[in-house]
Amino acid sequence: LPRTYKLVASLMEHGCNRKLVHDTIYLSNLKELKLRNNLFNLAHFEQKDGYAWVKIPKDLFERYGVKKMSYVNTLGSIKGIEIWASFYYDKDMRKWKASLRSSRLPIDKLAKKYMGGGHPLAAGITLQKELDINAIINDIKQYLKNHR
Repeated sequence: LPRTYKLVASLMEHGCNRKLVHDTIYLSNLKELKLRNNLFNLAHFEQKDGYAWVKIPKDLFERYGVKKMSYVNTLGSIKGIEIWASFYYDKDMRKWKASLRSSRLPIDKLAKKYMGGGHPLAAGITLQKELDINAIINDIKQYLKNHR
């Protein structure tokens, strides 16, 4: 703890804007908070199995007037969730996509199975059909079962 105080003191001595740091960490746009709340309500949390997933309705971002936001890590903030997935519709591509994240287990090989890619803890997939969502969820569950 004393080291933390020294670091903060050094930051303050070098002109760190405390209010800017505070506001960046703790303040959020109301529309984004409402959207995040909706995502939590839509999400499926399988804590005993270690995963969570959400299928985002095609018009959700438009309903909240949010064009782009980093929502993919929202589900990863829950204790006991090791792998989480967000499924969303890309209107430009007219295809469903998946964003997969992991706190410790490599997830990129699972994405490659569906012609996706990424790096070990973050990967993405462009789904060939919407029904692939269920298959990916089942693969996540089996993967965790085999690696726990």
